[in-house]
Amino acid sequence: QSAEVRALFASESDAQAALRFVENTLGAEAVAGSKIDDLAKDVDWLAVQEAARPVVTVGELEILLPWHETSSDPSVASRQLRVEGGAAFGTGEHQTTRMCCEWLQETKFPAFYTMCDYGCGSGILALTALRFGAACAVGIDIDPDCVKAAERNRASNGFGVNEARFYLPSLDAGGDASSIAYVNKRFTSAPEGVAPFPEGELPCDVVVANILLRPLLALRDTILAKVRPGGALAMSGVRVDQVDDVLG
Repeated sequence: QSAEVRALFASESDAQAALRFVENTLGAEAVAGSKIDDLAKDVDWLAVQEAARPVVTVGELEILLPWHETSSDPSVASRQLRVEGGAAFGTGEHQTTRMCCEWLQETKFPAFYTMCDYGCGSGILALTALRFGAACAVGIDIDPDCVKAAERNRASNGFGVNEARFYLPSLDAGGDASSIAYVNKRFTSAPEGVAPFPEGELPCDVVVANILLRPLLALRDTILAKVRPGGALAMSGVRVDQVDDVLG
């Protein structure tokens, strides 16, 4: 198998240094046929970027980036979501995000269920749940920028605060003192309007935690407390060889 990699550099010397690094790391075969071209001055690079990022389809859901047009067909538009492709993780291109989106579409949940997206990033999973039957959703993320991005994505998709709310973790989230201290540090540096998860929020029918093994383990009790008795929990971002660590 082979792959073509294209990269932009500030100068030709930087590009040459990158090629030398690849050659030293992977061998001469890895850079065979490589070439360095001057950046064309008359190219609309924004248009090039947009063309390289088509609409992402996951099951019945279409995930649009800001430059994509919403369908004029209401039945199609009701299965579309618009998200920022910026700092917040979650544009539907990563496999774990796709798996969670598919699970939310394919699994039969109670009518008008409630949902929690722990590690929400862009809020895409919370918003997907709303598109496919949830009455309301909450999202939680350690990054204040993600919380703000998720709020913008909520607004751009026409959902109100009563339908989707996004927070930093509660101040006691985490299974150890270092985790709690980290959460508190993030909260004290958060921009105005970004709040920790409030005590008054009730457990949800469905909880999705698409993060990584270490935070899943550190937040085990915190995440489980978000699931109502008899509810459903989906955890993603775990390798096959790490499953026993989570289930144990």
